[in-house]
Amino acid sequence: MPVALPNGQPGLLAKGELGNAVKRELPLYDMDGVHDPELLMALFRDYTFLASAYLLEPCDILYRQTALYLENLDLVRGFRHKHWLFTKEYIIKYSNHPVATGGSPIVTWLPNQLNAVLEAIDEAAGHLDLTKLPTERRTEIEGIITRAATQRRVLAREVEELKQKFPNQDHLASG
Repeated sequence: MPVALPNGQPGLLAKGELGNAVKRELPLYDMDGVHDPELLMALFRDYTFLASAYLLEPCDILYRQTALYLENLDLVRGFRHKHWLFTKEYIIKYSNHPVATGGSPIVTWLPNQLNAVLEAIDEAAGHLDLTKLPTERRTEIEGIITRAATQRRVLAREVEELKQKFPNQDHLASG
């Protein structure tokens, strides 16, 4: 079933409006008087095609929302990553003070926040079958997943190295 109209505009399925249109606009017909087998087969074929789209529409919407959720998480990841980069470049590089302005451990607090977003990306990605996404969308989502996995490895290594310069970070977090 095409999701776009012949003029290129999004159709009911693309907009997530097929179910409501079916409920609102599809008339009920009494088929008791129809005996032509070809007409009955054509009507049955069209009915099953529409019923499949109608029943699968919520799944399609949820799938698109999961991909959109991943994109939004990636924006949060980008913000958290930049915050961490600024902290490393402008604070950690020039100070030996183990505590940030809010009293949190300088080496572990922001990475923990970033890691929470990276874990959320991993979890959401686990609910998505990438093979069911259009190629362009799949490439975008694969990029998000790959970036998150790489960043997680780099972040863990950075934190371990910085803990040497700033010992007792775990103690500061619980104290």
